Amino acid sequence: MSTPGFLKFLQDRRYGEKAAEAKSAMERRRLSGRRLHPRHPIPFGVGAPAGRMVGPDGASTHVQLWDVSEGGVCVLSRSVIPHSPGALLHLELQSGAGVQSASLEGLLTWVGSDQRFGHFAGLRFKPDQGLPNGSFLDRYLAMKSTGR
Repeated sequence: MSTPGFLKFLQDRRYGEKAAEAKSAMERRRLSGRRLHPRHPIPFGVGAPAGRMVGPDGASTHVQLWDVSEGGVCVLSRSVIPHSPGALLHLELQSGAGVQSASLEGLLTWVGSDQRFGHFAGLRFKPDQGLPNGSFLDRYLAMKSTGR
């Protein structure tokens, strides 16, 4: 088995069950009708875009991108999200390879956690903003939507 294939195998084996559980929770949220834009999942684990989320008080949390839409993003953190809904947050993300970066701002709309998986945060872009044009995040919008 090639090294990338082996890493994928380990990733799927280690995170597959947990990712399925967390994504199931996201599906329940989708069914509640609160989504304005289709969600585009990010391949989870090794190589997923990651970075930091910074609040108005300067508190910073390491996050990994979970999904993206034209209207916002969902991020995952191993740490508790130290911000409350309504806070304007700054998100600095780097591509999985660390070659490209993107800077985003959004309003924290919800936070949640899964005892075995981690902490989630949903950010909604301001109406006059969105994903930066031409960023590495554009390719995820071209992926199949889950409708989450």
